[in-house]
Amino acid sequence: MFYKIFISLFLIFPFFSITNPVFSQYIIYDSTQVIFSSPQYDYYNISYQNLKFSSQPGFILCEKRGSNNSNIVYKLEFDGYYFSPELYLTNDSYQNLNPFMSLYHAVWQSNKKGNYNIYYAEIGYDSLINKGAIDSSQNDEINPCIIYISNLEVLFYEKNNKIYYRIYSNSWGSEYYCSSEVNFPCFMPKAVSTDSVINLCFLSQINTTTSRIYVKKGTVSTNGGINWQTAVALYQPGSQRNINISRGINNYLFYDYDTLGSTNVFAVNFDTLNNKYVMTSRFSGNNISGAGYNLVTNLLTSYQNLFTDFSWIRKTSDSTMVMIMKNINGNEFFRKFYLGNNTFDSRTVIGYNWGYDSTYRKLDISWEQMLNEKRAIVGSWYRQTTGINYAGNVIPDKFNLSQNYPNPFNPSTKIRFDIPKASFVKLKVIDILGREIETLVDDKLQPGIYEVNWNALQRPSGVYFYQIQSGNFNQTKKMVLIK
Repeated sequence: MFYKIFISLFLIFPFFSITNPVFSQYIIYDSTQVIFSSPQYDYYNISYQNLKFSSQPGFILCEKRGSNNSNIVYKLEFDGYYFSPELYLTNDSYQNLNPFMSLYHAVWQSNKKGNYNIYYAEIGYDSLINKGAIDSSQNDEINPCIIYISNLEVLFYEKNNKIYYRIYSNSWGSEYYCSSEVNFPCFMPKAVSTDSVINLCFLSQINTTTSRIYVKKGTVSTNGGINWQTAVALYQPGSQRNINISRGINNYLFYDYDTLGSTNVFAVNFDTLNNKYVMTSRFSGNNISGAGYNLVTNLLTSYQNLFTDFSWIRKTSDSTMVMIMKNINGNEFFRKFYLGNNTFDSRTVIGYNWGYDSTYRKLDISWEQMLNEKRAIVGSWYRQTTGINYAGNVIPDKFNLSQNYPNPFNPSTKIRFDIPKASFVKLKVIDILGREIETLVDDKLQPGIYEVNWNALQRPSGVYFYQIQSGNFNQTKKMVLIK
């Protein structure tokens, strides 16, 4: 738990520490990649570590199911592109299911002791350390969810059709019951924290055909406990299903609801619980399993623009597809990926990855998809790189490296370059002896005109060169630093 001493430097949603960063466009979910796949196993229920240290690689967990057992496996995501080999968190003959991650711990359910108990692992810099069962209850504990808030971690789970929680502060505390005011079976807890407030939601089976969402708010007390408000029903006459929670600056609750003869994804703000936004009303068929992420504070008034990134599963009469909407300054970009016929069952999950030294930010959207007759985890992504200014909407017809300006300069100068097609680009600074002293760009960029600033405050006066390489294009220009 030694990471706690760094918490003020790297947390809590690390993008808060950057003041108005300038980002270049990288990729708007233009392609897909296979994250977990095997000819012998099926993969289910991916979980991202959405809260992490900025210098730490990201963790991605999921279930790896065989014919008689299921284990929890994970990968590390480095630099927003590269994944480690598959690693085992559990490796036994039991049913290990429903992984979920927070800052310091991963949790899941396992029947290793006969009935299901909640197990946990500590998250190290680049590994997960299995610590075993939290408790040995004789009743099934299932569907765990864990959040970080105010130097504590709070675990929620379902037991005996009720919602319970435990607090971790150096060790696991006692079990508490937190759905006592709801006189119906309760299940599927989901939670998210904002500042010092916990937003907990869960489903309750009102009758044989209707399930309803309840929302309960809590605050951390001075003695490390939680003060809860009374749970509030999110009333609609029909059945609400498949709850999910958005991540980012503003937290919303998503759920599926039948309306006008089809199913749509609805969104509700945790702060008010008043307006229910139909996120998918523009799309025919059944729309389910919504997931959203919001990275901006200035929300536009249109409900479609509440999220910078939003994904869901759309089922038409003959197909199932992943739908992705990206909002950039009010402009919408849509992507869709075909999964199979309309009987295929899948869900979408969004993960957020903040890069080393805050040099990039990346959103992953993942889903389950059949590959070679086995269920795999597949994803697409949106990535932005800091420090590069997207300087123009015109797509140039050829590569070009412009003369820096001002030149001579002291201590900083701007370098502009044109990219006519999506390409890996490297822009570096070389001293008079031919030594590469700094890399300004090393990334794949979309077509456009770009501008990067080089600050030579720590460099001596003299002649320097800057060189761009992209495919077969290679160009070098001279610049002069005078102090």
